[in-house]
Amino acid sequence: MIQRIQTVYLLCASLISGVVVLFVNFGQSSDGSVLNFIDFFNNDSNLLLTTGLLFYLSSLLSFIAIFLYLKRTKQLLIGKINLALNLLIIFMLIYYLQSLSGEILISMKGIGVALPLFTSVLILLANKAIRKDENLVKSVDRLR
Repeated sequence: MIQRIQTVYLLCASLISGVVVLFVNFGQSSDGSVLNFIDFFNNDSNLLLTTGLLFYLSSLLSFIAIFLYLKRTKQLLIGKINLALNLLIIFMLIYYLQSLSGEILISMKGIGVALPLFTSVLILLANKAIRKDENLVKSVDRLR
């Protein structure tokens, strides 16, 4: 059901986690070099590689949840898992950016660090709308 608002929220969350991360900066060093999403896979750090893969997993989970509109409880469960995944991404990014020695390599954080937060908010809004639909269906079943 494309006309439901939670579908729009989940689609936006999927696009942010899968597409928008390709075009934003995660940080900039003092010498002017920029840390992009593509650098996550070209770097020797396993933490960055895992973070990059988790971004794509989050995008995939949001996209799968769109097509589970007939199974609202599973849709809610996937939303909760995706929310926990995005919080893990946030913690991993903050840990990596703060653990650099003396912030010599990265002196300025980019908007990319906040993208999992935006995705989390969209998933929370989608879960709220799904829960509202589930309550509506249950109330109609009680009337029969």
